[in-house]
Amino acid sequence: MKFVTITKENQNKYLPFLDADVVEHIGRDCYHAMALQMTNNQPDAVLMWKIEHRTDETGEIKTAHLVSYYARNNNFGLPLLVTCGQSCESDGVASISFEFEEGTHAAEMELFDMLGYTLQHSVESSDLILTVADFLALPLPEKAQNPGNITSIGMLTLNQMRKGIDNCIYWKRAGILPDLPVLPVSWFEPELSSCVLIKGMVCGFLLVHKQPSGTLETEVFYASEPAGKQDMIRMIKYTIRQLVAHYPADTKVVIHRCNDATRALTDKIFPEKKGVSVIRGKKMIGVKKSR
Repeated sequence: MKFVTITKENQNKYLPFLDADVVEHIGRDCYHAMALQMTNNQPDAVLMWKIEHRTDETGEIKTAHLVSYYARNNNFGLPLLVTCGQSCESDGVASISFEFEEGTHAAEMELFDMLGYTLQHSVESSDLILTVADFLALPLPEKAQNPGNITSIGMLTLNQMRKGIDNCIYWKRAGILPDLPVLPVSWFEPELSSCVLIKGMVCGFLLVHKQPSGTLETEVFYASEPAGKQDMIRMIKYTIRQLVAHYPADTKVVIHRCNDATRALTDKIFPEKKGVSVIRGKKMIGVKKSR
């Protein structure tokens, strides 16, 4: 039995066993990918997870989220998942979670249950998947003027962008990007991503990334003083106008509803839209599940 860390250098061998849109994250410090191989041929199990920093009532905590999982059967998945848990525990992670679309990993649920994961079946996904057509249907005035303090990040100098990111980190609003300070500016769509610019200072971002498949995903959304809630709404409207003007109607858009505020916002804008049905699992590190 051999565990292999998947890196940029050896990733080609494992691409068929990873979800296509997670491959670009290999090599980032907040992502970990590992394979189990019994021989030197095909891997018997492949797992990739992401480390995130979240804030709750007790303060900031470190969590892990499984983003891609493959195993020939549970006998091969077991040692890989155990090793992942041990790695997370040594890394100070408080919990491990996953969301798998209903029906895609049904055979593995008995294994996750045995490993101490609390499972919820047929629940709505945290991610909301829309298309540009959904945004085209929104009642935005076509001739409305964009406020002068809202612009695309493509209009910023590199120094302004970096100072804006520093401000975002200071307010602990990096969203799902714990490595935001080291990501290249090119990671984000320059004309689609927007910001609040007040007296030359960036004090708000709505940052959008384009996945290899062409799917767009929101990754950072925040504003700090002197920007306010109205500026956040204006950023949304600015980005939507850019989206519907420059992308085909069938382009997918993923909104990560990582907190109650984001979910309330999407419920208000898209009351008829729901996430897909998933199996959600969560395991507290160092806590045994009661039977």
